[in-house]
Amino acid sequence: MADVNNSSKKIFLIMAVIAAIGFAVSYFYYGNVNKNTDPRLIETQEILSRFDNINKLDSPFVAIELMDNLQNKLQSIDLYKNSYEMGVVINNRASVYIMMAIYDDKYTNMKDSLFNLSLSDLKTATKVLNNWIEKNKTIDKNAVKTKLKTAYTNEKELFKDIDIDKAVDKRLEEIELAKTETPRRLSVVYSNIAVVKRHTNKLDDAIKYYQQAIELWPENHETKNNLKVLMGEKPEKRNAIEKLFPSKRD
Repeated sequence: MADVNNSSKKIFLIMAVIAAIGFAVSYFYYGNVNKNTDPRLIETQEILSRFDNINKLDSPFVAIELMDNLQNKLQSIDLYKNSYEMGVVINNRASVYIMMAIYDDKYTNMKDSLFNLSLSDLKTATKVLNNWIEKNKTIDKNAVKTKLKTAYTNEKELFKDIDIDKAVDKRLEEIELAKTETPRRLSVVYSNIAVVKRHTNKLDDAIKYYQQAIELWPENHETKNNLKVLMGEKPEKRNAIEKLFPSKRD
């Protein structure tokens, strides 16, 4: 049983890293040219990076507070309150609740509450990311460009030393990247829901959500393995590099 728990823990931690890969790409790519980026997005990327580097089991409440504060910041900005970043923030917090419930004996008496908190967040994250995907399937770049430019121009003090046209172009590039990355983020959300369902003995629901996660991201190998284990099948053996960086990412 201990081996199973250790294996599940490793898989869950790997899934958390995969969920952050898209942000890591954006962070390092735009970090070199961020002098003309919306400072609020830079702060968002920095906070998400801090979250990724926290040991969630040692400091769960620090991680949760980071996501609480970031969610409040994003919600206060009309331009970003329905962004894909919001969905990731909410899913991140849910993942901490899940880890507390499954892997930390200190919270044994709070398991039900922690699972309920995680499911509430995951439901919200699902809605945010699905809405974002639907809205951005086809976008009028000129309309988005105009909206961004107007919003940035209205923040005169914030953008006083920033080339607004370049900031707009960078955000458009981020949106294009997110059109590929966000279905994978949603796949991770569905996988997290499946984990909760599995640990609350709702196995049919767990199977359904694992399957939805795989449909969204066929190369989500960790979810495939979780499903195989749940179905009594042998998981695929893959090395750590293959787990973190699949050879093909649709």
